[in-house]
Amino acid sequence: MLTVPLDQVTFVSLDVETTGLDPRRDAIVEIGAVKIVGNRVVDEFDTLVYIDKTIPFEARRIHGINNEMLVGSPRTAEALRLFFDFAGEAALVEHSYKAFDVLFLEQAWGKRIGTPYVNTCMLSRRLFPHMPRHNLDACCRRFGIVNRERAERGRHRALADALATGELLLKLLQLCAPRYPRLGDLVNACSIQR
Repeated sequence: MLTVPLDQVTFVSLDVETTGLDPRRDAIVEIGAVKIVGNRVVDEFDTLVYIDKTIPFEARRIHGINNEMLVGSPRTAEALRLFFDFAGEAALVEHSYKAFDVLFLEQAWGKRIGTPYVNTCMLSRRLFPHMPRHNLDACCRRFGIVNRERAERGRHRALADALATGELLLKLLQLCAPRYPRLGDLVNACSIQR
């Protein structure tokens, strides 16, 4: 898969909302993803995730998800199965400083994810080393990408962030595809030591 030319790769941009910042202690409460084929979004996935613990106030303040909203949602194992069925063999894409989303998925899944993944935050750092900020908001502003959920409600929600990350990936690929023509080149360019 790593030898596939970038224009033939299916990407799944993902984002998770959680109860905190520690994948070993905290839980996923929402998974959002978009599938990108041929430089366009072709499908979406979004699910809240039922958990048996109270979502801390600080986390609720960031994403606006409360425990009542989770009632009737799939539990973690089922939500992950649904997500991985959606993703299939696609290369995963996330935007975080230290593989936040992938680490949460791996911790909840109980093993490392076998498919390659691309981190648009690290790719932005490589392509724009002179820029002081590489968080999702800063990168979206740089390329004129509007994250409607953040703009309208000031919330971090998984599907909106996954869509913004996917749009950012497409912008970054326009700049770097000649430099990184195959998936393996791109993965190596934005790898994170963990």
